[in-house]
Amino acid sequence: MNLTLAQIFGQEASQTLTTVTIQKSALQGLVSSADNHAEAILAAIMKTGLQQFQGWLTDPDGNPVLSPDNLTVDYDNSALYDVINIKEWRTQFIDKKIRHNFSILTYSLYAD
Repeated sequence: MNLTLAQIFGQEASQTLTTVTIQKSALQGLVSSADNHAEAILAAIMKTGLQQFQGWLTDPDGNPVLSPDNLTVDYDNSALYDVINIKEWRTQFIDKKIRHNFSILTYSLYAD
């Protein structure tokens, strides 16, 4: 299965022959500003795409869905996509900042 433009770049993302347009407000964790750093935008794109592969279930209000044992319910959709996988590898807290480390795996279809 292939990912859609909106699944990686957020709702309302569009493309033409020569451009891709992304709405900052649709990116996960990005506070829209006229001068967002490129690094912040890239991280928000990664977090938006990551939601297609793994995460925790939430209700329509954004609250975590809990199991009968009061644990968050997670999901892993990585088996649904043939040529790419995004994983959040590690989260670190450094100098009052949160560092999210991602691993992007891409695959080529192999034919004998």
